[in-house]
Amino acid sequence: MAKVESIQSKVISNAAKTFVVEVFYDDCAEDPRVNENVGRMALYHRRHSLGDSTKVLGFSMNYLAEACDSWDEVKENIMQREDVAIIVPVSGYDHGGLTVSHGVLRGWDSGMLGFHYMTKKDLEESFDGDEVRGIKCLEAEIEEYNNYLQGNVYFYSVKEVEECDSCGHKHEKFLNSCGGYVGCLDECFAEGIAEANAYLSAIEV
Repeated sequence: MAKVESIQSKVISNAAKTFVVEVFYDDCAEDPRVNENVGRMALYHRRHSLGDSTKVLGFSMNYLAEACDSWDEVKENIMQREDVAIIVPVSGYDHGGLTVSHGVLRGWDSGMLGFHYMTKKDLEESFDGDEVRGIKCLEAEIEEYNNYLQGNVYFYSVKEVEECDSCGHKHEKFLNSCGGYVGCLDECFAEGIAEANAYLSAIEV
């Protein structure tokens, strides 16, 4: 099996030990929309399963989108079902990978996908009714989801380099890894380095 190339790597050592920190793409990352979110994404795409589940939304977005004649009708239906405080359109660009963002896109390989909204109850409980903070929350959620769809999710691994006393052959011993860093390459790398340094600090030279 071919070795998977790391995105970033760094060797950290002292006189006694050597550690290698590597960052890779996390292909096993969990969809952030299965976690608890303040905003709700009601999205529809013929080829992709997107946004929040029917269980989270309380209705089938697939059914709603196909039953309505326009996105305005979809929006009106959502607002009748929910006590909505903030609602923004979500569009996608599907060309060699799907990109999602707030706003309305029309053109080749792009179009509306649905709506991202926050109920008055959730806005009040999470942000004391502050719509500015609520909007920033939705912006952070769509950015995180877009990074997930684009594959911008990372994990780090920390390995100890061991050398055979008799033949001098070096091999790497796995110590730990941590993933799920969505859109946070620098943070992932920094935390991997911090963990390697912690291993070094625990070693008496």
